[in-house]
Amino acid sequence: SILGASAAQQSRGVLKASVAMLSNMIAPYEVTRVSLSTTLRTLKQTSGENADKFEALYESLKAEGAPGLDRFLMVLARIAQDQDAHALLCEPAGGPSTTAAAAAA
Repeated sequence: SILGASAAQQSRGVLKASVAMLSNMIAPYEVTRVSLSTTLRTLKQTSGENADKFEALYESLKAEGAPGLDRFLMVLARIAQDQDAHALLCEPAGGPSTTAAAAAA
């Protein structure tokens, strides 16, 4: 590992940097109908069998006027398309080393 950091720590560092970069990219960006439509299509596709549930929840949050919803969804869509970020966010809370240790026990 680099400078004594575990793989999980390195991954989290990369993820933090990626989130900061995405935030900077999206913050000044005006959400257009086209970009939102593309984002929603991406999220529905990656939702699989939960696509209808996702759409219903989105419509509910939109109706409530949730602030920053569209920008948040743009970040979420980018994470859904990034296999490394998606895998890191979907791993169990203890990380891969904890999961492997539990499986061996």
